[in-house]
Amino acid sequence: MNEYDAYIADAESRKLFDDSEAFHKRLLEKPNLTTNAAARRAYLDHMRGVVASRIGEDDLSRGHSVSWTLFNIWTLRRHMYELTVVRMRSDEDKRALADYERERYGSPGMPSVDYLLGADPDKADPVDLFERVLGRKEDSSPLFRKPPRKAKDLPSHLQRSVTWVRIDNPAAPWTADVDGERWEIRINQFPDEPLFTLFVNGHSVTDFEDWPKKWKRPGT
Repeated sequence: MNEYDAYIADAESRKLFDDSEAFHKRLLEKPNLTTNAAARRAYLDHMRGVVASRIGEDDLSRGHSVSWTLFNIWTLRRHMYELTVVRMRSDEDKRALADYERERYGSPGMPSVDYLLGADPDKADPVDLFERVLGRKEDSSPLFRKPPRKAKDLPSHLQRSVTWVRIDNPAAPWTADVDGERWEIRINQFPDEPLFTLFVNGHSVTDFEDWPKKWKRPGT
């Protein structure tokens, strides 16, 4: 028995899931590596076209249970998440994201269905549950700000030469002392959010997707 068996109650559902997993694994084998920004943009473009209530109505009309439908929506989101992360060019960024997820969810990767459902799932309307698992309300997908094409157009903090120190904090793994100010980099819920946020003296300064070229961190 594996972790998914509780959601798969019949042979038809099992075949649908197995076929989907096999195709997904083939896609993961030969990823087209790219920047974090490009990978996240593709993720958001795809997820904006996903409507939880429509998937739910379709699954329920076919006789599937609410439990299966939640798992189906979660699987769709997990597949897109995994395809996004595998395309990240920087192994250091992948490790930082995995450490953050392990600290927050207990293991790297997409959080479980139960984690996403949150409190009192038995008292909620099924459509609300579908939206919880999808990770957003249907009309409030997070906005993507296209990064500047030229380095000179980046926020000034991202144009400076900075040497970072790695610390034992998965949520904020890098820190630096810059002109007497404490800078730190915090990890976010990528790809639904930008991967990084720069904080200076405890205040959020800017979000960004890819590590600036003038910044140096251990291991790179």
